[in-house]
Amino acid sequence: MSTKPSRTRGRRLDPDKQVEAAFTSGLPKDSSSIDCNPVRSKLAPKSQLKYDNEYVLWEAYKRKFPEADPRTMQCMKHFAEVVGRSTVGRLDEGGMATVKTVRNKVRIFMSQWERENHQSIPPKVHRSMAPVS
Repeated sequence: MSTKPSRTRGRRLDPDKQVEAAFTSGLPKDSSSIDCNPVRSKLAPKSQLKYDNEYVLWEAYKRKFPEADPRTMQCMKHFAEVVGRSTVGRLDEGGMATVKTVRNKVRIFMSQWERENHQSIPPKVHRSMAPVS
């Protein structure tokens, strides 16, 4: 095997010609028509159902607390408490959910909330509610 770089990488246009080629192939010069929301990967059908179920709980919570905003630490802690106390789990003490279950449900909710609202939950709140372990 040779250690020399291959010279047959194909033709490349210079950057100015590349930009011009993009415009001639239909790229609009006005970028106002481009959606400014983040592009998120599409969920698998089974995952979509799980994400929708967690979001339904948030909508019920929001009806009780209309001022609720998951971008605040206090609101997310209160909502996580609701998730933990309303989820049937496998712990012996009253069938409560495990911490891991609650964290996972809150993480799924936060992801779905960001998808639905095109806003981000601050990293500080996100890491506090669903820490990477």
